[in-house]
Amino acid sequence: MFMARQFISYELKEKALELSLQGVTDREILEYLGIGKSTMKHVRRNYRRTGDVVRIPICAGQPRLLDAVDTWVSDVQSFQLLFLSF
Repeated sequence: MFMARQFISYELKEKALELSLQGVTDREILEYLGIGKSTMKHVRRNYRRTGDVVRIPICAGQPRLLDAVDTWVSDVQSFQLLFLSF
């Protein structure tokens, strides 16, 4: 069964993990909190990897696209570092 993506709060994910660590099954968590099995899988994976229920990005937001001026400035700076640092 396919379910649409919806926002699940940090607090709800923490509560789900707490219940899971206490031995409550994923089916029961789904009944109590409305969180699906795949969400529980992601919450547990994030907890194992980071110690937190969500993955916090190092740098939030979409990466900036470089235009011609940005790349030119970058090339000039690289040139200066290579050849003018002696």
